[in-house]
Amino acid sequence: MDLDPFVQRVYAVLSRHRPLLPERLSLILPGMISENWLGGYIRLAQVGDALDRIAGRLARGGRFLRAVTEIEDNYEALDADFLSFFPELVSFCTDGKLGTD
Repeated sequence: MDLDPFVQRVYAVLSRHRPLLPERLSLILPGMISENWLGGYIRLAQVGDALDRIAGRLARGGRFLRAVTEIEDNYEALDADFLSFFPELVSFCTDGKLGTD
């Protein structure tokens, strides 16, 4: 599924089930949708911003700040790992089995 329809589908499901969401997520959901957080994660800079916000909420988050530089510095290796892992994830989600035995 293309990213935009997928993101819209996720937002629709979250909105439909908003009363069941944790309070914090329920409160931020409208902003999340209007600012298109999920769709924005296609840009590495936005992923970095999100990681920095998470680091700010952690007791020892200072070491986690600017984690996006690690991603940038190791992008090719991470990409290769992802391309190896993702088909197995899809297989597991579809068949309930990993590709390797």
